[in-house]
Amino acid sequence: MYHIKCICGVSDKAFSLILELLGDAFEHAKIPSTLHVAKRIIRKFGIKHKKIDVCPNDCMLYQGSDQDLSRRKWCGTSRWKKKTRKNSLVRINVVFKKNVKPHAAKILRYFPLILLL
Repeated sequence: MYHIKCICGVSDKAFSLILELLGDAFEHAKIPSTLHVAKRIIRKFGIKHKKIDVCPNDCMLYQGSDQDLSRRKWCGTSRWKKKTRKNSLVRINVVFKKNVKPHAAKILRYFPLILLL
């Protein structure tokens, strides 16, 4: 279920409400009550995912030799999120605090079939 949450972009609050609903519907099943409890269970299994930044148009992964790019090679689409202020799009300036990375516009969560070290 957590994998589906990540793929579909379900909010943490909505996922907690779904878990609560399932817990009420299936009283005898051992269903975690909140997202936090579910994440603790997943950590115990050792299932980890890898986050990979993706072009907002789903045409390029920013990994390997392209990991440090801030724009897509062909169309020039920005890799970073844009902020909205008063109904107008304003790009985030590249001036950031030390050791702080801007937020990616889109992230792929890769759940490998083998364990990540």
